[in-house]
Amino acid sequence: MTDYVLDQEHEHEPISLKVVVEHVSLNQRIPMPGYLSSTFPEFIISRDGVPTQGTVEIRLRQGSSPEYRSLLVKRVTSSMTGEWYVDNLNPLFKYDVICQLEGFNDIVYTDITPLT
Repeated sequence: MTDYVLDQEHEHEPISLKVVVEHVSLNQRIPMPGYLSSTFPEFIISRDGVPTQGTVEIRLRQGSSPEYRSLLVKRVTSSMTGEWYVDNLNPLFKYDVICQLEGFNDIVYTDITPLT
């Protein structure tokens, strides 16, 4: 049995189903049930204990192909209350969550599994 990628770039090119699933999910072509958000303990962006606006990067930590490691999946800006939400993540993969606030060192949470 031959599997095909459904996008124009790989149309009709044989490729393994494992790679197809990762390719499709990384390019967010099909909905995925996983999400990460500021509701996870300590994921609210804060300065001196007061919630504030900052940047959050979600990077692929572990998927089925090593060449995608550290791939930036999404970058969002939190609200002024430090809250943020990223959906459409593959719950079978692990991610790094990098919280950034200008003038401060980044806070990195590694090997995070999305909630479903």
